[in-house]
Amino acid sequence: AAEALPAATTVHVVAMGSEAELGRCDAYRAIAERSRGMFVGVAMPQTDTGAYKRAFSTLCKRFYMPYRGVLAYGHLTCRLMIYPDPNLGLDAEARTDDDSG
Repeated sequence: AAEALPAATTVHVVAMGSEAELGRCDAYRAIAERSRGMFVGVAMPQTDTGAYKRAFSTLCKRFYMPYRGVLAYGHLTCRLMIYPDPNLGLDAEARTDDDSG
């Protein structure tokens, strides 16, 4: 029996194939959308390798940007960087709450 994924799971899909194959990816697109993820389709063969780079760059910029902050305790401070941004989880929770209302 198949088990459901945890509610906090986000699925991103980068599909690469012919136009006909990409047209049959509706199930993967739906899974990505339902999990608040991203679906990117790239038609192959692409002579322009920039299409592949753009697909993964878009995914990374949207979901894996760092959080930069400062940790302060009294007169001590320290810069910090966290991957991915912890606020992305808060955004997902807010979207889930909005959808249920």
